[in-house]
Amino acid sequence: MKKFLSNLIKGIFIGLAFVIPGLSGATVALILSVYEKLISELAKINFSILKNICLLNFNTNSNQLKYSFLIPISIGGIIGVLLFSKILDEFHLLTTYKPYTLSYFFGLVLGSVFYIINLLSEKKNIHFVFFLFGLISAISLSFITYNEIVNTNYTYLFICGFIAVLGMIIPGLSGSHLLWILGIYPFIIEIINNFLFSTEHFFYLLIFFFGLGFGIISVSRLIKKVFEKFRDKTLVTMSGFIFGSLIFLWPLTKNNEQTRIIENLISPSLSVQNIKYLFIIILGLITVLFLNRTNKKNV
Repeated sequence: MKKFLSNLIKGIFIGLAFVIPGLSGATVALILSVYEKLISELAKINFSILKNICLLNFNTNSNQLKYSFLIPISIGGIIGVLLFSKILDEFHLLTTYKPYTLSYFFGLVLGSVFYIINLLSEKKNIHFVFFLFGLISAISLSFITYNEIVNTNYTYLFICGFIAVLGMIIPGLSGSHLLWILGIYPFIIEIINNFLFSTEHFFYLLIFFFGLGFGIISVSRLIKKVFEKFRDKTLVTMSGFIFGSLIFLWPLTKNNEQTRIIENLISPSLSVQNIKYLFIIILGLITVLFLNRTNKKNV
């Protein structure tokens, strides 16, 4: 039961990461030390297993999947998405208090870079090249302008679900930010908050989840193979990507969602307000240290 609750809570935090633009669920999974196990389990899923799951026939897959791990993580993820979508909306955490929210997650993600580098089995000079590649790749995304046209076509929603999976599986790549670029993020938050009260919203969400499922089946297998063959190089590339993704969590912006991220940033100045943001960033860093120490005790 203790393990179930632990995985459930981890799933909730992974779900939270999915609704914060700029934050990656995979990054949080890495911080919580469940990323490699999660990818390994997701890579086992195929259409046959999905069919049995839909029919609630779990016995057929019991020898293939670790349901004691996947079920609480999945339930937690769903709770995290539904719960924090409401919390973000009700408490205006991505509007009125957005800089404070981003500051905390900026510290959390910054701390995760050092945490991931410490996971390397050995450090080599060539790793700097891979780190730089990940860094440049992440920063290049900041030059993309948001799509202002909201497309609610079922096919487009399915494709958006597939693309959003990249943010769930690749650390540093935010699924919610990708949805912003695709012009669909506000609509996804809307259907998550209203699917219980509207049949139309329910079907929109269902199609989006089908896209997520298809993406999980295809992308997780590729990531697993890459991890198995090039673990250290993959980790250091991910750490570079995560470090570059900090640009999406920078709390000082012009708050103009229509411009490219790189054009929306404001350089820091010495003020009481910015000192508050710095304090919250440090709080995020402390959170990573706490989680790291907790995970070591549980190993």
